[in-house]
Amino acid sequence: MNKQGLPVNYLILAFILIGSALLMSHNISQPWVGIVETDGALFSQIAHNYLRYGIWNLHFGQATTPMPVTDLAQLHYYQHHPALLPLLTAGSFALFGESEAAARGLPIALTLGSIALLFFISRRIYDESLALLATGIFATLPAILFIGRKPGYEAPTLFFILLTLGCYLNYRESNRSIYLVGLFVSLGA
Repeated sequence: MNKQGLPVNYLILAFILIGSALLMSHNISQPWVGIVETDGALFSQIAHNYLRYGIWNLHFGQATTPMPVTDLAQLHYYQHHPALLPLLTAGSFALFGESEAAARGLPIALTLGSIALLFFISRRIYDESLALLATGIFATLPAILFIGRKPGYEAPTLFFILLTLGCYLNYRESNRSIYLVGLFVSLGA
């Protein structure tokens, strides 16, 4: 413990999270150029259409049509992935405005959440020093730093997988129904 009573391991975890955030947010306002270059544009267009036409009016359908239409029957829809990422992106757009940074900030935030979840899950299974080592390695993997900033479905998927595992471990140890509900909600997400 340091003089303020905060465990040193939490300071190290904060350092890992801040370092990862800085690395992943570099050039956050620039268009995504990497693997599957169209993901950011596709999911952002769907999010834009949610805001343009209304989520309820689209019945949660993922409309990809870039031009405004007068009849919703003229819209074309994307059906390869569930709608959670465009819905979350639409929420980010509603809060921060439509921009590349708002679209890429969401996967970065979820990747940072995955890093924190990995620490807390590893700490439950092993100990804090091994959890910090695993978290540090995970947070600095080039694949995590690169794909974790991609405006695609990979970051939300990893986050909800780890959240499901964390809820399961908590439910198994405490048998509290709140963790069972969290398990099914995160599994469904």
